[in-house]
Amino acid sequence: MGDVDRKLIYAHSSFVEPMLDYIITDFAKSRGALNDDTIGSMVICNSSEQAKKMFALFNAQYAETPIKTNEEFPIAHAAEPEALYLSTNKKVGKSKTPKVPL
Repeated sequence: MGDVDRKLIYAHSSFVEPMLDYIITDFAKSRGALNDDTIGSMVICNSSEQAKKMFALFNAQYAETPIKTNEEFPIAHAAEPEALYLSTNKKVGKSKTPKVPL
């Protein structure tokens, strides 16, 4: 093998662009062949570098409205803030965890 890290190759534009074109084309053909525009998709990438490159290329070439990144808006949290949870837990009473012999 060579000395180049595979992540660098798989995240390079010359690799990601044709792959993204294939994914989009194949996805559109599948929707047409199955006559179902409600079908969604998910792309699994080799690395975070590849995912970021593919995301940027998708936004630049295919997205009608570019999708925001995590840096552009805060991540939503479904859990209560820790302080609120702890104060609520003290009011209700200590939770009892069963002791299981190991």
